[in-house]
Amino acid sequence: HPKFNALRFLYLWLVLSRYHAEHCDFFMKGDMDAYVDVPGLLRSLGELNATERIYAGKVTLAHGRGYGRWEGFAHGLGYVLSRGALRAVGG
Repeated sequence: HPKFNALRFLYLWLVLSRYHAEHCDFFMKGDMDAYVDVPGLLRSLGELNATERIYAGKVTLAHGRGYGRWEGFAHGLGYVLSRGALRAVGG
């Protein structure tokens, strides 16, 4: 669908990895209408090692150019990347 473009999310993570990876242990992308239990999320994340590559959320399929190929991609109401995972995105 033209409204969903996986590249905009990849660009978001690339910019965060290059300029803000040291500012936080975890980074969350959430839709503006998503409900987030912040205290619960903080408790869960507090038990994890932010230097490891951690993705918390749901992986779905996204299209490649021209819808010819579908690849696994993280999106949805919200997901979290650890600092280690964010650094992996930035190369």
